[in-house]
Amino acid sequence: MTMNRREIILKEIENQPENPLNYYLLALEDRRESDWVACIASLQLLIQRFPDYHPSYYVLAEIHYQLDQIDEGTRIAKKGMEITKGLQLMKAYHELVQLVELND
Repeated sequence: MTMNRREIILKEIENQPENPLNYYLLALEDRRESDWVACIASLQLLIQRFPDYHPSYYVLAEIHYQLDQIDEGTRIAKKGMEITKGLQLMKAYHELVQLVELND
């Protein structure tokens, strides 16, 4: 039986639960399928388990903005700004600043 993309990613999470990329890929798969509830849950879990995995903040904030949940999108983006600034990832920091400016 051929596994679909979601099943492959879930298997990778099972095999490598310490790898944040697998959780991020699962969230992107949820997003591709327009399963916003699952995507948000995946990204929240990712942030909880791997708070320094900075790409998750941008995607989660962007989804909240798309769902017209402006305050939540801004809250998450600002948390991501704190993380990226602390990690000295200034390009990622500026992308989050711009995301807030465009949506808040």
